[in-house]
Amino acid sequence: MHIKQKFLLFFSFLPFISGVSFALFSDVEQHQYEDDIIHLASLWIVQWYLWGTFKPDQSLTRAELLKIVMTANITPLTSRDASCFSDVEGHWARDFICTAKELNIIKGYDDNSFKPDQPVIIVEGLKIALEGFGITIDTEVYGAPWYEHYLGFAHSNNLVSRYAIFPEWPLSRGMMASIVNRMLLHGEKSWSGNRENSSLGCGTSKPSLPPTSLQVWEQTRSILTQVGSQYSQNIPAKLIVAFHWRTNTNTQVAGYYDVDSARDAIIVYPLWLPEEGPSRSRQDGGDKTSQLRDYQLFDTIVEEIWKHYCIDQDQIFVVGHSLGGWFTNMLACARGDVIRAVASVGSSPMKFPLCSGPTAAIIMHNPKDNLASFAWGVQSRDYLLQLNQCGPETVEYSWPEWANCVKYINCISDAPVVWCPYTTASDTPHMRPRFAGDMIVKFFDTLLK
Repeated sequence: MHIKQKFLLFFSFLPFISGVSFALFSDVEQHQYEDDIIHLASLWIVQWYLWGTFKPDQSLTRAELLKIVMTANITPLTSRDASCFSDVEGHWARDFICTAKELNIIKGYDDNSFKPDQPVIIVEGLKIALEGFGITIDTEVYGAPWYEHYLGFAHSNNLVSRYAIFPEWPLSRGMMASIVNRMLLHGEKSWSGNRENSSLGCGTSKPSLPPTSLQVWEQTRSILTQVGSQYSQNIPAKLIVAFHWRTNTNTQVAGYYDVDSARDAIIVYPLWLPEEGPSRSRQDGGDKTSQLRDYQLFDTIVEEIWKHYCIDQDQIFVVGHSLGGWFTNMLACARGDVIRAVASVGSSPMKFPLCSGPTAAIIMHNPKDNLASFAWGVQSRDYLLQLNQCGPETVEYSWPEWANCVKYINCISDAPVVWCPYTTASDTPHMRPRFAGDMIVKFFDTLLK
């Protein structure tokens, strides 16, 4: 299970079923919200579907969302006016909907409909939740699009990370429950707007030695871990996971990306299988793109560093070259809710699984690359542009000038894409350009401003 913030949940839908053991939630074991669901079930707050299922990944309707928010606030249902909207008469949530309209929590559509059974998207859910809790947001603090002030508030107050979601994707039961209950737990305190990013390892004693291996699916996996000279156990730092290419090892590639200039960072170099080489890989035969073997290796690295070192959840980065670049681009999709940005050099095309969030990216590819086709680099770029919903607008990203870099700027959730079809006099155009490390670190740093 990959790292995500865990919030306590509030959820209420169907009639309560007494006598069902909390352990019988058949669909929450090892789910990201498992502990939260069980905790609130123990308080007799959550309700479930028949046969003990919770369906945390199922999308919400607009009516279901209103019931969550208004039940959480113990809002009296004062309205019985079935004409409040043209399409709610006889609907099970009529009283919730009409009361919410009276309280100006919702407005409906121009044709006087509410569309109660229409799936709700994430930013709509944030808007209704915040207004349902009576939270006033200064709309001038944030900009366009229409939902930016709601998303900005939610991000800065740790309700949800803007880097981990597609704003217009359907809102799941689990995510909305997380958001609503976090608001409940906040209570009457003022909202500070100071986002908390620290990992569990912050403020603890630094390990005497960095980890050299991990247990992944009952198998020992080798890693090389470098802790920057300016790293502090009290200041959240970057985590950079760097993947080597097929025929070399992690020790051979250490320093290759030249990202050690990020002196406050922790850099982890995992070793592919088979360890004896030479033709290593990141997957087993028959793996689906959504379940490549070494996704779990990445997850375990993040968990291990998260627990024992002080890192920032908004500063988890991945770099890779050649086949490592291919896997890096795959992670950009599969772990987009965890990874802030990726950098790939000489990468190959990929078929994305269902992506979990947007990921900023810098892609470097030499048009003269004789091992990884330049067309593959273009495909990698285009996949990431599509992932991040980028428009065609670019600006020069011109250091150094011969890197020919451009930055696509109109992308969602601060997830730009930089494209560098660099030229070089090197006899090995498949290798990284000499400016790669500095540019990668620069790109990562600019995302934090």
